[in-house]
Amino acid sequence: MAGEFIRRTVEGVDGIYLLKLRPDSTNYDDQFRLDDPYGRDLAGNGYIQSFLRGSFQTESKDMPEGAPPRLGYLYVDVQDARDGRRYRYTGRVEEPWQTNKSYLRGHMRFVVANSVAPGPPPRYGVTYDDISTREDREH
Repeated sequence: MAGEFIRRTVEGVDGIYLLKLRPDSTNYDDQFRLDDPYGRDLAGNGYIQSFLRGSFQTESKDMPEGAPPRLGYLYVDVQDARDGRRYRYTGRVEEPWQTNKSYLRGHMRFVVANSVAPGPPPRYGVTYDDISTREDREH
């Protein structure tokens, strides 16, 4: 992908720190504000959820045959800008049809939970930067 840089890969990482979140709202009126111009697909908690193990498999109904597995992380830490605390997000796949017969058999959903993060932050983090220029945005 254009503009994507992978500096190093590391095996056995259980969790990551998201250093920057996508905005909760979409910027429709200021094309020159240097925010995340591609965040319409996953804003706020959707962005966090996309990093968690099990999310992709639960949300994707038509995975192409031979597609690589998307495992994700066991947890994602995020610092809340409102209170300055670090929260740990985890996810799990639930099968609500097993306890509520109004759901079809085989129906699954991904549930996200968060709590104040224990201990030190994860060793590895993810961030993004807008690399567009004023000239790009004028187009």
